[in-house]
Formats: sequence, C-alpha cells, structure tokens
Amino acid sequence: SYGRDQEREADAVGQRIAAESGWDPVGMPSFLDQLRRETVLRTGAERLPSFLDSHPATAERVRTTEQRARELAVAPAAAIAPTRAAFYERLRGLLIGPNPREGVFRDSLFLHAPLDLALRFPEGWRTQNQKRSVAAQSPERDAVLILEAQGASGDPAAAAAEFAQAAQLALSDGAPVPGSRYPSYRARGRARTTSGELALQITWISHPALMLRITGAVSPGRWSAALPHFERTAASVRTLRAAERETIRARRLSVVTARAGESLERLSRRTGNRWSPEETAVANDLEVAAPLEAGQPIKVVVDAEVVE
Repeated sequence: SYGRDQEREADAVGQRIAAESGWDPVGMPSFLDQLRRETVLRTGAERLPSFLDSHPATAERVRTTEQRARELAVAPAAAIAPTRAAFYERLRGLLIGPNPREGVFRDSLFLHAPLDLALRFPEGWRTQNQKRSVAAQSPERDAVLILEAQGASGDPAAAAAEFAQAAQLALSDGAPVPGSRYPSYRARGRARTTSGELALQITWISHPALMLRITGAVSPGRWSAALPHFERTAASVRTLRAAERETIRARRLSVVTARAGESLERLSRRTGNRWSPEETAVANDLEVAAPLEAGQPIKVVVDAEVVE
C-alpha cells in the first residue's frame, strides 16, 4: 500500500501537471477542502488522523497545496466556459446518486422499473444492490440471499439443470414452488467454501423479462431458522404496482438562478431542490447562511423521470 510521503508526492506531481496544462493549481486545495466539508456533513465531525492513515491529514494537504499553488506558473490555455453559469450549464442533467434504472431499495423492498420486478428481502437484513446481483445478509452474518439473472425466460427446471452442471453442484428435492406467480423450480444443495460447508436453497423463477435465480445460503446449523426467509423472499417476486413505480425517480443536477438576498433554504423550497441547504452549500462552495446575489447560478438536484 502507499504511504503518506508517496501521497504527498502525488499531490505535488498532480498539481504541477495541472499548472503546466493550463489549469489553476488553486483547484486542488479547494477540492480537498470540499472533501473535508463533505466528511463533516456526512459524519458530523472532522475526521481525526490515525496512525495507520495512508494519506496525510486533509488540513495539512490543504495548507501545503495552497502554498505550492502560489509558487507555480500556470500555462496559458482557453477557458472551458466564459462564465461560471456557462460552466454549470455543461453539468445540467448529470445523474446524482444511484441509477434507478438498476433498481432501488425501499427499506427491504427491491424495485426494478425496467424489468417490472419487485421482491421483498427479509426485514432487518443488510441489503446491497450491485451491477450483477442484489444481495442481503442476515444480522448475524450467517446467511445470505442473492438475486441474479440467468439468461432468458424459459423452463426453470432446465435452467436449474444447466446451472448445476456448470457449477458442478449436486441438487436434490427439486420441485415447482407452490403458489408461485410464475413458472418456478426450487432445489437444495451443499457447497464447500474456505469458511466451511453451506446449505443452499436455490429457486429459479421464469419472470417475463428474464430467468431469475435466488440463492439462499446458510451454515447447516442455522438451516431451520433461515429457510422461512429464503422461501418468503422467493415467493414475493411480482410485478410493480403503479404507486411503487411512481416513487422511482432519478435525481439529476439542475442549475437555477438565485434572487437577491435569497437564502439557500428558500431557494430550495422554490426550486424543488432535493439536497438539504447544507448539501447545497457544499456542492456550490458556499456558506449555508450566506445570502445569495441576484442572478447567481446555483447547482441543485431535482427529481426526473426514469427513462426505461
């Protein structure tokens, strides 16, 4: 891993390259200070230095890069945009936060608008939406549920056989899932890992959009406790309700014009800004209580339709 002296060197090299390329080297300490403000906003306190830190303290980096910026000559270069407002316009429409086209969580309920898919993971389990799977882990960290796609819709029993062969996995007790909304097939198996043996229940569901595979894995001693969670999650697969679809919105960056003396709080109410005044202040390099000037461009975040 890198040490603090190497990170100091990286700051120096990066700042010098920026100046030689026509960029204002003051941008680096400004950026680092924005990171500091973001940390305070998210955690409620300044981050304290640690003996094991791989980077110098942010305050030190800000001081050092501010001093270095005064000593560097900036090469002439054309500006990206003639004004701050024109620059902000180039950012309009930028996606902020998770992409709802890849699915969203509402507590334990997972919603995926493009696939017209909803399912509920166990309450209290820690969930994570990744690029190729959606997963949930029990509070005791001894059981997991994983939702994945396995090709196009079709015969779920055939999909199970195909998966078992590819994974070299012996399956047993295979049968359709009683009461499933879609053609389905459920089987059990065992898997060996570096941490020991896992008991599996895998369910294949032929959803109209694609073949779903829901894998429940747990240590054998916890099988009876985890099994109801596995079965309820698989049984919960359904299409979206209209009210659920309405809640799925992308958040995108917009640019608005402030009125003379307006506060960030009033501007946010007027424009439908989804950021808090504190978040808006950090994103715009402002103080949260500072009055705004007439015509001042302000970055905000607004809800937008999800294009499917």
